[in-house]
Amino acid sequence: MTPETKMKPATHLPRSLPQTPNWLDTSISTAPSSALSQSTRLWDFGDSLLSDDGESIASSCDDVLGPELDIEALDIGSPVKHDREKLDLMQEIAQGSHATVYRARYRGMTVAAKVASSRATIEYLRREKQVLECLHERLSVKHIINYYPSSSPILLMELADCDLMQYIYGVDPRDRHDVWRQHSPSIVSAIESIHSIGMIHGDIKPRNILMVRGVLKLCDFETAFTLDNALPRPLEKTSDVVGTNAFQAPELLSPLSVPTLASDVWALGMTLLVLATAEEPYSRARSNVERIMQIQRGDPLRFIEATLPPDIESFVRICCTRDLSKRPTAAKLAAKF
Repeated sequence: MTPETKMKPATHLPRSLPQTPNWLDTSISTAPSSALSQSTRLWDFGDSLLSDDGESIASSCDDVLGPELDIEALDIGSPVKHDREKLDLMQEIAQGSHATVYRARYRGMTVAAKVASSRATIEYLRREKQVLECLHERLSVKHIINYYPSSSPILLMELADCDLMQYIYGVDPRDRHDVWRQHSPSIVSAIESIHSIGMIHGDIKPRNILMVRGVLKLCDFETAFTLDNALPRPLEKTSDVVGTNAFQAPELLSPLSVPTLASDVWALGMTLLVLATAEEPYSRARSNVERIMQIQRGDPLRFIEATLPPDIESFVRICCTRDLSKRPTAAKLAAKF
């Protein structure tokens, strides 16, 4: 499917999707797991996925590893014998600074296998497993990525068809607003669910929302934490470049800032803005400094070229309110649908 091909708002997916536009390289995640950059062209977990029949939807997915790959050679420690015999890593489909994701076969299922890059990064995957375990124990998880319990250090998840950004670029521009109305409730529901148990995601963006057989699901919980400290916020071992993530709230521009439920709501609004426009809000900024200044203004709608219907504009605007006291909770947003 090409951008010119009309796709009605429905749950089916295109068989192929256009390549990621260059402007997305300016929205580098500040999460520890991300490695998307202009220099390396590495893809994070949401950036490049395969359909279940192995059809590639990104040109970076060509490295077929074969089912005989020795897991011990990955220098992450071996899974228990039972799991090692059942897991075949077939094709690399994504890469980040802490892990590589493979299309794999596990106990007769086709899955996404997230493998730590080294022994030093196993802890990130263990922690993400803890978050997913918590979510699946405490919530109805229709819009949260599913995982498969395993005693190995490898995180096994359901294989997605594409991420939200790829999906948007497969939609006919004439249908975007209808698609927004169709899928926005699912995205809001995912955020409302994790917020209901006091969990902050910390890296909400289109790349971290996956389409799985017609259902949108939130993923990539490496930066997630709970307000009660049952799942404490992960300690950063490297410094983030302030302003590289166009989806972060203005209050997070401070180096000492900490993500909050309110900053998640801002990122939700930014994600819904992209869903409606297929356009990065700060794409006209001439430099990263100018982009930071635009984020600080707290009015992302000012920097888009698209014209939005009143209902969509008002919904996005209330999410992206600079005044924290006026920014609604995810629960209040969910009640609007």
